[in-house]
Amino acid sequence: MKRLITLTIPITLAACTTLGNVEKQALHDRAIADARSQPKEIHLAYLQCYALRDVDKDSCKRKVKQTIEGRNGASTWEYILPFDYEAERLGFQAFLRDHGKSCAGIDKGPEFNSDTKAYDVICTDGHRYAMRFDYKNEQWELAE
Repeated sequence: MKRLITLTIPITLAACTTLGNVEKQALHDRAIADARSQPKEIHLAYLQCYALRDVDKDSCKRKVKQTIEGRNGASTWEYILPFDYEAERLGFQAFLRDHGKSCAGIDKGPEFNSDTKAYDVICTDGHRYAMRFDYKNEQWELAE
């Protein structure tokens, strides 16, 4: 009997902490709304992290997240990943707009093009841009 209780308690607790589809979708939707409500400076800060190596990127994102009120408590991947992804996309869009380029939105994350050594950014309004990260100066530039 003792063994049965010892085995069932962890299973029961795990079942209580697992999120259902509705909760996951709610967290996803909230994360996107929260990312969109952030000021442009946060989006550009996420962009600065985008091209870094994974270890450096994680550290960079942690620093940015500490500046966002209410964001430190986000502890599930169902919230963290959509927030980060949306903030990065908005960072690309903000950069392009700051440089006088038209970009109504970005549906999917830019991909690195090894031929041009730049990220291909495809906007929802049909505009296409190439962006490159200058590691020496730690800044983005348009690759034209």
